[in-house]
Amino acid sequence: TSGGIRVNLEQVRIPDFLESRAMASQTGGNEIRFAKHHFWAERLDEAIAKVLVRDIRHASAFADIARGDRGARCVLRAEFDRFHAADNGRVLVSGRYSLESKETVERAEFDFSQAATGSGYASSVSGLRNALADLARQIAAIVENTTACREPAAADDT
Repeated sequence: TSGGIRVNLEQVRIPDFLESRAMASQTGGNEIRFAKHHFWAERLDEAIAKVLVRDIRHASAFADIARGDRGARCVLRAEFDRFHAADNGRVLVSGRYSLESKETVERAEFDFSQAATGSGYASSVSGLRNALADLARQIAAIVENTTACREPAAADDT
């Protein structure tokens, strides 16, 4: 990338109740129901990490984000409290993230609650996917404005 911003997505954490491969939906106040026939294709924390890396790259013309980039100047960690649908037709995505360099730590919380475009699990997945795209845009803006993540300019020998 031309901006010299390198970020390592070190961790995506999800709550224990989302460790199941079955898709979860919230019914009532605090009850979670798991689908009997609708499952995530892979572990949810891994899937979220892959999508965030791709979406942050797409949202930023300057940031090079990867997983396992030990030479990156900044480390991104994300923790989700919610990543599921609710019986009121909304999808709920919330949590917090930190962007850390040797010099600074930027922390922010996120809370996306949006109406699903239809009914059923396919609509919920689409809404969750849209919420991740919104989160990636938010993170990309912070990454681009954090000077501590920029690689030092190379000396010009001319």
